[in-house]
Amino acid sequence: MKKVLTILLVLTAVALCALSVAQWVRENRLREAIASLHDQLDAEHKLRVDTEAKVVALELENARISQLRADTEARLLEVTEELNITQRDQLQRGASIIVLVNELTKSREKVLVTEKLLAEANAAMENRATDVTEQNGAITEANARLKQLTAERDKAIAEANERTKAYNALVEKYNKLAR
Repeated sequence: MKKVLTILLVLTAVALCALSVAQWVRENRLREAIASLHDQLDAEHKLRVDTEAKVVALELENARISQLRADTEARLLEVTEELNITQRDQLQRGASIIVLVNELTKSREKVLVTEKLLAEANAAMENRATDVTEQNGAITEANARLKQLTAERDKAIAEANERTKAYNALVEKYNKLAR
């Protein structure tokens, strides 16, 4: 029985060795799998960190682009409003210019008419001045004749007064004689 026990003991030892080798192989595979998983985890972690960094960078870039877009839209609104104001102002100025040009044309026409009337008035005034000069000459001549006639009248009145005095004296003499 000793032999059987020894064989059994050897078999048990060999079985234990085989079990140990099997466990060692299994553990080695598990370590390799763990190392592989650890490498994959490190690679995925690195990829996640890189991706998160890219996401943060893209979010910052997106925020920057969004801000640029908002600024551009705001500036576009301002420029559009300025353009509308400028266009309205140009239209109003154009309308004002048209009105002023029309008024200028009418004023020039009025000036031409007024100049024509002024020329006619000046010609009429020159004619009137000539007529007035002639009339003044006639009036001066009439005044001279009137003075002459007045002098003659005064002389005739003086003579008539002297005759009347002489006649009155004669009548008084006659009245004295006839009484």
